[in-house]
Amino acid sequence: MKKRKLKLKPYVLPSLYVLSALLLVMGVYFYGNREVAKPAEDIDYVSDEINGYTVPVIATEQTIMTPYSDTSVTVARDFYDYQSDASLQESALVSYDGVYMQNSGIDYSAANPFAVLAVLDGTVIEVEDTELFGKSVTIQHDNNLISTYQGLTDVKVSKDDKVFQGQTIATSGTSIINQSLGNHVHFELYLNGTVLNPNLAIGKTLKELTTE
Repeated sequence: MKKRKLKLKPYVLPSLYVLSALLLVMGVYFYGNREVAKPAEDIDYVSDEINGYTVPVIATEQTIMTPYSDTSVTVARDFYDYQSDASLQESALVSYDGVYMQNSGIDYSAANPFAVLAVLDGTVIEVEDTELFGKSVTIQHDNNLISTYQGLTDVKVSKDDKVFQGQTIATSGTSIINQSLGNHVHFELYLNGTVLNPNLAIGKTLKELTTE
């Protein structure tokens, strides 16, 4: 059997060239007009919910805030500072059942009940109700910082709850040990198990506290 050579007719080759050129032009057109993803100018950060409160997931370095936002709240009894003068030390003593004790926190009071706020993000590690101190909440924060709130009413959190800074955890109230103060909240801070003067911590970050 003889092999026959395939011969293209004269008009076939020009037609192939035209078809190739047409495909090339169409390819360039579609490539140039394809939809390109553009970077978003405004980014909506993802948020999450903790106990019904929407909070941003993106972390920012927080500064320790006061356990209230009500502008009518004042300091009823300050922290007992060993380095302050005698008159300030005397006003920072707690008298109960004939015994004087140094105040290990700050007592904030107001004429009317006010919201008690978490001073930082954290986890509730204890909720108690004792005869002497009334209802109390203790929160564990990062860097081994602990905050305690006593003399509360209407406690809104439970043990193991995650809370965020500024969240209402309770309402101010009264306690037997601070009965003379009336409506108030007793606030304490502990760093690495040692009592900390809240006046020296409020407005600072945890990093600043642990590097001092």
